[in-house]
Amino acid sequence: GGLPGRRGEGRNAGSVQLEWGGLITSNPDAFASDALALYLDREVWDAARLRARYLLRELYSADENLNTIRVAMEEAIEQLTKRREEDFAGALLWQQSARSTEYFSRWIELKEAAKGKVPRSGL
Repeated sequence: GGLPGRRGEGRNAGSVQLEWGGLITSNPDAFASDALALYLDREVWDAARLRARYLLRELYSADENLNTIRVAMEEAIEQLTKRREEDFAGALLWQQSARSTEYFSRWIELKEAAKGKVPRSGL
């Protein structure tokens, strides 16, 4: 099988050691074996699950990360007009999308008019 929770060299976040809670391997047979062990052995599964919860709590604190996201969203909203003006590719895609919708609706109208279902609207 793989190595249980091997620590990545030189990687830490403050005092939190970045040890993976699962099993680590680069061999396909060992990978299958480890996956089976996680599935069948309750102790192996619980150890991996508890380690993952610990890492989530320590490395991805809701308080810190949600504040970072909130600040980024507020900045994006404040700069929305400027961002839209500078987004040439996005503007071009919106324009092309609107044009294709217009032409598609014209095509449907002509198709229906040809069947005699809808009178033509003077295209």
